[in-house]
Amino acid sequence: DLQNEANRILLDEGYSMDEVCAAMGFSESSMALWVHQLCAERGGLTPVASQALLEHQAITPEQLRIQQLEAKVQKLEHEKNVLKEFTAFLMSDASSGN
Repeated sequence: DLQNEANRILLDEGYSMDEVCAAMGFSESSMALWVHQLCAERGGLTPVASQALLEHQAITPEQLRIQQLEAKVQKLEHEKNVLKEFTAFLMSDASSGN
């Protein structure tokens, strides 16, 4: 997408922030945030995703996959806890003779 292309041009091809922003129509503040995030991701940091805050979605495919897997783990842990609570409820109900 355009955000990734702008980051690549700025970081990998050596163009200035002003040049990239002017050519692609992005604000410098947005571009600075994207560059900061991409540098962090290239360094191995996965941004914390939030459904309400899309700006925390990963940029690189690897980090995006990590976010997806972390969300899946969180969902599975929640489901496991619900099943534990339900099993405990059934066991307490059965032991009380109801």
